[in-house]
Amino acid sequence: DIIVGDSGSGDSSLQLEGGSVTVRSDEHGAIDIASGSSADTSGFISIASGTSNNAASGSIAISTGHSKSGESGSIGITVGSGMSSVGGAILIQAGSAAGPDSTGGSITIESGKGTGADSV
Repeated sequence: DIIVGDSGSGDSSLQLEGGSVTVRSDEHGAIDIASGSSADTSGFISIASGTSNNAASGSIAISTGHSKSGESGSIGITVGSGMSSVGGAILIQAGSAAGPDSTGGSITIESGKGTGADSV
């Protein structure tokens, strides 16, 4: 376990830097990334690749593993509920391009393929 600070300090942080940083669980483990709860505003989580001045910037991939004999994992994106005011939003936005003959990014949503009778 890595524990940074205590619950009352409010100013603790952990920073991992390097050319490549890997966080991996054991064979059956889970990895949780979560911000803390608060009586005021809860935490913020950001996952971002760096900026490049001379080549393509980094990509971010979120994927589940394959299963040889069971169901594969799922990916869920959920916005929490608010008890007053306005509920949270989800924004999916492709990148823009400004160069000559440039093309903006695209968004593709594709369903899985199956061989069963009830497959869509």
